[in-house]
Amino acid sequence: MTTVKEMMVPGPFTDLGQSAFFMQHPGLNRHLDMPDVASIAAPKPMLFFNGEDDPAFADAGVTAAYAKMRAVWASQRAAGHLGTKSWPGLGHVFTREMQDEAFAWLDRHGR
Repeated sequence: MTTVKEMMVPGPFTDLGQSAFFMQHPGLNRHLDMPDVASIAAPKPMLFFNGEDDPAFADAGVTAAYAKMRAVWASQRAAGHLGTKSWPGLGHVFTREMQDEAFAWLDRHGR
């Protein structure tokens, strides 16, 4: 999860052809950023992880996206239904430790 502004910078992922949702839905990012689209689901439970060293998602964009989504979930009195976590020292991965934490979160919040 990041913001479009922070994602649209020259780099390895941007230059590979863009397969993100905002490229599949032309013009969407003129009206809704990625955290806006995710926030449509509020107040339902939702979990986001990122690696702090992920070249695809700059820390500034992740921080901005998480803050925007936390505000939306809080406005719906559902702050506890949004999980966000930045993992130090990790890139664009989903490690066993992350999977274990995600499954535990789903056990608490899933339906």
